[in-house]
Amino acid sequence: MDMVALISRRVLAGSLTKSQKNINASVAVNTFKFVFYVSFVNEATSIGLALCRALHDYCERNELTDFKLVVRLSERDKTRWSPDFIRGELATFKQEDLKRVWACGPPPMSETFDKAFS
Repeated sequence: MDMVALISRRVLAGSLTKSQKNINASVAVNTFKFVFYVSFVNEATSIGLALCRALHDYCERNELTDFKLVVRLSERDKTRWSPDFIRGELATFKQEDLKRVWACGPPPMSETFDKAFS
């Protein structure tokens, strides 16, 4: 959630007062796009999902490309993320634009990412 908070600060910097902008000067603007894939059992057990959705909706309303949210709720979405799903998602990016992929989750999720890249 720290990265989401940082991106939120950067995205909202355009609506800050001059003194607030000075506080947020270390936050680079328009330097990358963060696509956040999250998976939870359901809405009730999610952590930070409301913040992520609010940032995603704000970016969409204001035609900003800084942040995109992809959510999977296992009680609702029976399709699991597989190596093929991950490879397909990564194929939507130009290779020169894809700089880093971070996977943070339970061991089965990490193993799925490992399989996708092997």
